[in-house]
Amino acid sequence: MTKVYVFLGVTAFLFMFTLWGVTRFITRVDPGYAGVLVDYGAGSATGEPTLRALPTGSYQLVNPLTQGVVQQPIAQQTLTMVQAVQEGKVKGDDSVGCRDRTGIPVSVDVTVLWRVDPARVGDLHLIRPGVPLENGTDNDIGTLVVRGTARNAVADACGAFSYIELFSRRQDFADAVKRDLRPALARYFLTMDEVQIRDFKLGEEQQAALNAKAVAEQNAEAAKFLEAQRTAEARATIEEARGQAESIRLIQERLAGSP
Repeated sequence: MTKVYVFLGVTAFLFMFTLWGVTRFITRVDPGYAGVLVDYGAGSATGEPTLRALPTGSYQLVNPLTQGVVQQPIAQQTLTMVQAVQEGKVKGDDSVGCRDRTGIPVSVDVTVLWRVDPARVGDLHLIRPGVPLENGTDNDIGTLVVRGTARNAVADACGAFSYIELFSRRQDFADAVKRDLRPALARYFLTMDEVQIRDFKLGEEQQAALNAKAVAEQNAEAAKFLEAQRTAEARATIEEARGQAESIRLIQERLAGSP
C-alpha cells in the first residue's frame, strides 16, 4: 500500500511539473490581442532585444530564461474626460480646463477614442515595459500617456478660438485637437481614431457676465423695437391726418362748384 501511495505521489508530482513546464514554455496569443516574441538572448547591435510578431491565436514555444511574449488588446479604447460626476474614469469634475483666445477660462468635455497600433506592440513594450493599456488604475498607458497628451492637445487648440467660436465652430475646434493629438500619440505607437467635443462651460463669474451681457443686449433690442413701434404709430397718425385733410379739401371743392 505504501508503494502505491509513493507511486501516486510521484505521478502527481510529475504531472504538476509537466503542466508547469507547459505553461512556462508554451504561450498562446489570445484572440483580440496582438503579440510579439521578445528575445533578450539574441540582442541587436544597439543592445535592445529582438522582436518578432506572433499571429493571433497561435502557440509559441518560449525559453523563459531569455524570451517572453508581450500581448496588448487591439480593441478600441475610450478615454472620457467630462464634468459629470457619474461618467468617466475619474469621479468628479474631470473636464479639460483651458483659456480661449481672449483669456477666458473654459471647461471642455471631451471623449477620445484610441487603440494600440497592432504592428508596433513590441516598440510600445520597449518604451513602456510591462505597462498595460488599461487596468483600472493610474498605472496604465491610458492614464500615463493618452490622458496627459489629450489634455495638452485640447488646451493648445483652445487658445486659437474665442469662446463664441468654440460653439459656432465646434468641428473646427475638434479638427485642431486631432491635428495635435494624432502625431503626439503616434510617438507612443498609439492610434487616435476620433475626438468628440461634447460640451463647453464657463466659470461662474464668466457665465454671470455673459448672462448680464445677454440681458443688456435683449433690453437694447427691446428699446429699439419700442422706438420703431412708436415711430410707426406716429407715421400712421400723420398719414391718417393727411388723408382726412385731403378728404375735406375734396369736399370743399365739390361744394364750391355745386349750384
